[in-house]
Amino acid sequence: MTLVQRCLVYLNSRLKEIQDIKSFLNDYEKLLKNRNDQNSWYKKTERNLRLIGAVYDDENYRGSSQDGATLSETENVLNQIQKRLQLLQKSDLFDLVNKRALQSIALKNTNVLVNHKHYRYVKTLWIELDKVKPGKSDSEKLKHEQDVINGLRQYAKSIIAYTLKDALNYELKGTYQRFSGEHLFYDTVVLAEDKNVFKIRIGRFEKRIIVIANEPENTREQIEFLKKNNTCLFYYSENPINKILQTISINPLDPDTIERAGTFIKKFLLSSYNENLKRSYKFPQLLKYYVKYIPHNQVSFNTSDYTFSFHSYPKSELKEDDIKKQFETDTLFAKKSRPDKNNIFKELSNLINEINQRAEDLKNKYLHCFSCGEAFQSYIITELNYMKCSCCNALYENSSEKEITLKIDDARYSSLANKEFGMDYISFNTQEL
Repeated sequence: MTLVQRCLVYLNSRLKEIQDIKSFLNDYEKLLKNRNDQNSWYKKTERNLRLIGAVYDDENYRGSSQDGATLSETENVLNQIQKRLQLLQKSDLFDLVNKRALQSIALKNTNVLVNHKHYRYVKTLWIELDKVKPGKSDSEKLKHEQDVINGLRQYAKSIIAYTLKDALNYELKGTYQRFSGEHLFYDTVVLAEDKNVFKIRIGRFEKRIIVIANEPENTREQIEFLKKNNTCLFYYSENPINKILQTISINPLDPDTIERAGTFIKKFLLSSYNENLKRSYKFPQLLKYYVKYIPHNQVSFNTSDYTFSFHSYPKSELKEDDIKKQFETDTLFAKKSRPDKNNIFKELSNLINEINQRAEDLKNKYLHCFSCGEAFQSYIITELNYMKCSCCNALYENSSEKEITLKIDDARYSSLANKEFGMDYISFNTQEL
């Protein structure tokens, strides 16, 4: 009788596992049937399909004939066994047995269990059930909980690696404990594990990632504590709602996990991209009253901290001779001695050469679409804080200085909500990093 009860407990757990798998495959099937590129963002849909497609195509689940055939066949066999065992439970013999006595029964070898052609399999079954018995000691429960969190931690690492390689086209190098990702125009990413904590470096940004199994409270005090310690929480959730950078929900059964991981990584990449576009460079204090003669159509000067930066696409080189001619009418310059004038012209020449070189570097290294990498042309963009790619319709906007937005500006998808674009819509304040 004890064997019957233990078999039923085991069968129930197996049937629950099958139901979870079928539910997962049903969600995938809905994704396939409901796919419509005109009514959804196709890149997000394709990322979802790639992420779970390998599972769906696994013949252990799908079978060789009909989708889910092998899974359904297994479920039918288990259901039949379960029904037979339940009928045994309802028999008169079962009612006569003392249920309390069943709890402490241990298997002992008898002639019947050793030699009978049918009952000799009871011992084997009993031993196997011992390995999956539902009742666990405190140490076994602790080990099980540790296994769960370790599994979740490894899943978090794998989803970061998958996002970098599959969604963002990084080339990964290294080991499972520590790897780096190189990209043609994104910053280098390095991920290392140290005492169950992930340390990720994205360009100049460094964060600690702690994986937990429960949803955090997200109180203001907790968020400030995480920000102060450069820490983010990756947590398991069946109802993910991500509104802040410091807490990211993950779920192996949710294909949108890759979108949340991608958004997390791309915020740092986008912030770095923004910094490179707006980087300031020093110019000599000697030229404080003369930089006004340098054309301001592509570069601006701050005479308070003696820096210059680009605000528009640098369409043409600055001509030193044209700028020097304007000095002839400057009364302050006219009062200078010849050595001072020569020194000013020398510094001016160096500055113009630097601006022209910085302009070339800007065009070659940074003036490309953040999403697809297509190089921007001078006739497409004017201001560096508002640039739209003619190839993929990705729009980068930083008009409000601290707020950065990257989105798809395409009339065909104007009816979609921002969340439907997944990691291809990002809007955040740089202070939250």
